[in-house]
Amino acid sequence: MNSLFGNCIAMVYTIEFQKRSLPHIYVLIIIYFLDKICDTNHINAIVSAKISDCNIYPVLYDVVTTVIIHSLYSDCFPNAYCMVNHRYSKQYPKPFNSETLYGENGYPRYARPENGPTFTKAEFTYDNRWVVLYNLYLSARYI
Repeated sequence: MNSLFGNCIAMVYTIEFQKRSLPHIYVLIIIYFLDKICDTNHINAIVSAKISDCNIYPVLYDVVTTVIIHSLYSDCFPNAYCMVNHRYSKQYPKPFNSETLYGENGYPRYARPENGPTFTKAEFTYDNRWVVLYNLYLSARYI
């Protein structure tokens, strides 16, 4: 079975119903070893951490700015799940990066350009540092 990520040899998933009975899915896709991610161009084809251009991808822009942004919780919700000792446990905002690089620990540091689009929500201006990782195709198609 071919997938967005390469030749899929196995897939496991589970669906949970979280607060307010909203479905939440976890999917593990195991790809053929020859299709493994081998460079930053491949990473960029699969994962994005940028606010989309509203003129080129209006649907994706709406999805990213409403669902795929890590919200500002420190003042409004100091007891939010992502706050530990009044700090973000998920290290948001992430640092700006002009390009995707492999990190020292083997994990990539995703492209989050400083000069990308921004938007304002609840009197706070969000930029690429606040974007949660997403797949362009899947986000536009299923959210």
